[in-house]
Amino acid sequence: MKPGLFAAAVLAAIASLAIHVALNCPIDPVQSPPAPTSHYPRNNLLQRLEKLGEGLLNGPEDVYVDAVAGGVVYTATRDGWLHRMNPYNRSWERWRFVGGTGLLGIAKCADGSMLICDAHNKGLLRVGEEAVTLLAASEVEGSTINLPDAVVEGWRPQMARSTSATPAPDSASTRGSSTSSSPAPPAASSNMTHVRARRQ
Repeated sequence: MKPGLFAAAVLAAIASLAIHVALNCPIDPVQSPPAPTSHYPRNNLLQRLEKLGEGLLNGPEDVYVDAVAGGVVYTATRDGWLHRMNPYNRSWERWRFVGGTGLLGIAKCADGSMLICDAHNKGLLRVGEEAVTLLAASEVEGSTINLPDAVVEGWRPQMARSTSATPAPDSASTRGSSTSSSPAPPAASSNMTHVRARRQ
């Protein structure tokens, strides 16, 4: 077949198909949605935010604002430091050195110390004026605490005496399980530390 005849046959087939679709397969167009009757107001609130510690803090993950102390801001960074910001002049200071590169969630305790989650090495730490101490073990009921990333100290009311072990004040617990501790008599109230963690 000559090239000219082949091209003519192809064009005829395409034209025939187009005519068939147009006549036998009608398509009703969908009406376009109506245009909005009013415009949303311009939202540029985030453009006016102040970036605290920009260029000074190495990967801060969590913050704690101490309202009792007038708005002092605490945060832990990936270089192992617990930083503190003066709310009046926005100046930062390296308050306590904890060590490690996985410091994540932080929380304030009733006694003034700070709780810090070390996701890479140590687990849950308590940072006081004099020392840094390990508060929780790295395992709970045989399961490894993997990536603890948030902690909070809450208040627990008095509990009735039972034959089961009662966690001592300031003991740690993971969501869905708790660390073992020696029995202690029930108190009028106690502070319980709760940890959100991923478990292997």
